[in-house]
Amino acid sequence: MRVDTHVHSSFSIDGRATLDAMAEAAFAKGFDAVCFTEHFDLNPLDSGTGFFDYDAFSRAVDEARGRCASRIEILKGLEFSEPHRYPAALERFNRMDFDFILGSVHWIGDDWIGDPDYVRRTALEDIYARHYEETLAACESGGFDSLAHADFPKRYLEGKVEPRADLLAALMAALASKGIALELNSSPLRKGRAERYPSDLILGAYLAAGGRAVTFSSDAHRTEDLGADFDRLDPPAACEPCFFRARKRVAIGAPA
Repeated sequence: MRVDTHVHSSFSIDGRATLDAMAEAAFAKGFDAVCFTEHFDLNPLDSGTGFFDYDAFSRAVDEARGRCASRIEILKGLEFSEPHRYPAALERFNRMDFDFILGSVHWIGDDWIGDPDYVRRTALEDIYARHYEETLAACESGGFDSLAHADFPKRYLEGKVEPRADLLAALMAALASKGIALELNSSPLRKGRAERYPSDLILGAYLAAGGRAVTFSSDAHRTEDLGADFDRLDPPAACEPCFFRARKRVAIGAPA
């Protein structure tokens, strides 16, 4: 079974194709299921705050399911940014009819990780350290199904800093103890980076902490990127690939 668990449509502020177009692209590329994980942001400085329209998104998902029922499974998801900072909103979404909720960290306080000004005035080591600390707080808080792009700063930064050993161990222990999956995300590969999210070091620490569940993701915002470079995700044999349906984990095979 082939499933892309992290896809954005025009219901995300940075989506570049309609939900229908993305669903058709997933079917054309041989996927059995696709999960739309639209951005949900609450940081008042984020341009996407207030953009997500749950009712319109739900209608579009229902309509796509009606049209595509015999061809591809349409899953209803959300990418919730900094979930630990907005527990009331997260709890509200946890009572709704999502199949899957991704947790992610794009902001460190008032600083967006990809802001060129922030990158210029902040040491590389400090950006990564603060990102991993914020990610640890999110994982300890929990309430979501899989952690998206664990080493996200490498999307924007020249150079990479792995987390301190103690911080990495705590981060992966929190994931494993709460039953949160770790996302294997192919998007850095199509952007010219040498490795997927997360690095082998982070994935190895997750396995060492007893975590096994991994989700496969292209983080596509355009039809042409959906499912891109899945053949390069290269999960170790100890990983247990999965997706989520009605917030329940479903086992799948390795990506083809």
